[in-house]
Amino acid sequence: LCGLHVAVRWHPDGWSRGRIPVWGPADTADRIAIAYGMDVDPGMHSEFEFHTWTEGEVVKFGPFNITPYAVRHPVEEAYAMRVEATEPGPDGPTTRVLAYSGDTDTCPPLVEAARGADMFLCEAAYHEGRDDAIEGVHLTGKRAGAAATEARVRRLLLTHLPVWDDSIRTVAEARETYSGDLAVAVAGVSYVV
Repeated sequence: LCGLHVAVRWHPDGWSRGRIPVWGPADTADRIAIAYGMDVDPGMHSEFEFHTWTEGEVVKFGPFNITPYAVRHPVEEAYAMRVEATEPGPDGPTTRVLAYSGDTDTCPPLVEAARGADMFLCEAAYHEGRDDAIEGVHLTGKRAGAAATEARVRRLLLTHLPVWDDSIRTVAEARETYSGDLAVAVAGVSYVV
């Protein structure tokens, strides 16, 4: 958002499309202003129209229905997202679902967000055995795989692997609990849902 703020506020030709809608936790406007070194009032309110997620409340944005699910992470508000879009097809309308875990540990709302998703973009920042003592922060590949299996997703795409993690190990852990289509997200690659 900070980069977008620069593009909107300082573009030599100006910005003629009005304020850009942004959804997030209740303190998004303040946090982004502070991150950019601005006073929270006025912050970036001239460029962005901030909205607060409400758990389970669908936000319609163009062809997308986006539903936030409160998940388990040590911040006041953390959400997994379920993004649904319906397109006409030769055999009638088809709905595609992308679920995104956000940062979370195992919890029922994560499975609900991912239920039946065509693609589940899921964080797997921890390794089994190394990070077992840390509760309520991140998933391992194994726990991400278990959530994907319980949710019956079609494809699991692992993300949020720190540079010190071994992605081969993360995939092997996920494979212990998930037998479907599985990959690690790669920068610069496009994925079709």
